[in-house]
Amino acid sequence: MPVFLVKTLAMKALLFIVSCLVGMTSLANATLPQDPLKSSQWEYLVPIILGEDAEVVLNDTIVVNAPAAAEDSLNVPVFVDASSVGQVERLVVFADWNPIPIILEYRPEPGTPANIGFDFKVQQSTPIRAAALVDGVWQVGMAHVSAAGGGCTLPSMGSADESWAAKLGEISGRTIGQRDNLYQSLLFDVVHPMDTGLADGIPAFFIDELTLTNPAGQTIATLLPKEPVSENPLFNLRIPAVDSVVIRGRDNNGNAFSAEIMQSE
Repeated sequence: MPVFLVKTLAMKALLFIVSCLVGMTSLANATLPQDPLKSSQWEYLVPIILGEDAEVVLNDTIVVNAPAAAEDSLNVPVFVDASSVGQVERLVVFADWNPIPIILEYRPEPGTPANIGFDFKVQQSTPIRAAALVDGVWQVGMAHVSAAGGGCTLPSMGSADESWAAKLGEISGRTIGQRDNLYQSLLFDVVHPMDTGLADGIPAFFIDELTLTNPAGQTIATLLPKEPVSENPLFNLRIPAVDSVVIRGRDNNGNAFSAEIMQSE
């Protein structure tokens, strides 16, 4: 077979493969809704965080309350309410332009609303997304936070305090709501530096799991915080009304801690 013919066939085969790959990419992108916030990270992060085959829809009934402009890049408050979409299996909150995009994952058990408030560290102005998995479909709400930035690369205050180790893992909190109510609010905080590992000479050191159970030992919800959650994190959850809540946690260094929070009168 002439050399030129071999080269022509090889070139055609290469073009066919490239066209198939481009077609597959276009098909994958076609299933992802356009980002109203026009972030170039949207198409890149969704397959990584939610899965390459994730079915994604935008849902503006998912509330993501965050300040339009962050006053403190180390402590940016956000409240997410995804209770409008039904029983949520997983709720993933992430920031497009943070060096560590995933802020936390919340897994409410059946009967527990997907409501959560917390503070996080922001590196620069960024969209904040809340993706709720319901019946195999990721429903996404969002907001935008403008920030001077730098929060993820600053050392924690605890890392410079020699006394922090004695209080590491201390949990305090309270509930708001009467026993005859269907739901109540649970507010609790945990003493922990929540270091991202991005500050010079300070390794990542953060809470990576918190489990809430009722007096019968049944799980109410599971929290999987990531490095961007603020130091000494404070969580605000909506949970079924119970007489007490046991909170058990651990960090990425294997430290375990727990506490029981009694129903407030």
